[in-house]
Amino acid sequence: MMNAWFVFVPVMLLTVLNAYSQREAQVDSVAHAICVSLTEIPIDDSLAIMRVMQRHYVSVSRKIADDEEDDFLERLFFRMQRNCPEFKAWLNARDPQKGDWEIVHERPETLLSRKDCREFSKQKRFKYLEVNGDTVNLEFGRTFWIDRFKDGTYSKLRIQWINDCEFEIEFLESNNLSRMKLSNKGDKYRHRIVEKTDKYYLMFTEIPNMKPYYMFKLYY
Repeated sequence: MMNAWFVFVPVMLLTVLNAYSQREAQVDSVAHAICVSLTEIPIDDSLAIMRVMQRHYVSVSRKIADDEEDDFLERLFFRMQRNCPEFKAWLNARDPQKGDWEIVHERPETLLSRKDCREFSKQKRFKYLEVNGDTVNLEFGRTFWIDRFKDGTYSKLRIQWINDCEFEIEFLESNNLSRMKLSNKGDKYRHRIVEKTDKYYLMFTEIPNMKPYYMFKLYY
């Protein structure tokens, strides 16, 4: 009986992981189709945008169980924020971002020396503001990045340094409701240390091969 249990558990786990992976791919496929359609619609035409989103969702809704519909729609909403500039611009027009985040259209060069950037990498803790104004506490190490949110949840990411002033973070896991829907395991974000003041580092960030870019502040 015990041997059967040890066989059943891995098989069950693989089945769950496979289903989860398929759902992620399905969500991203719908998000991409919507984003392509949004390039043909004026950013201020909210009614047309809602119709496009509804049309694409209806095309796959019959494949989604009733008890999974809410989760699918939430994931779709967050993945479009990450992967669809047109959708993000529409959201920003309706509800402007708070905090320190700023959209930029060019990659800035760092104003710091390699020595200054190496000092940055020795920091253990930072803080930054979410787009809604909430403060996030960041635990930072040479190889890891852990976000601590105000509700007690977290996100864990792995750091890979590109050079002294630039690094990439790879999403691993989160129990934060928005972050676990925003990023899939393996998603990457690139950061460049641009400038240092007496209170914060000015950071440039981008999703590889995607625009627009962003600037934000890491307080130390």
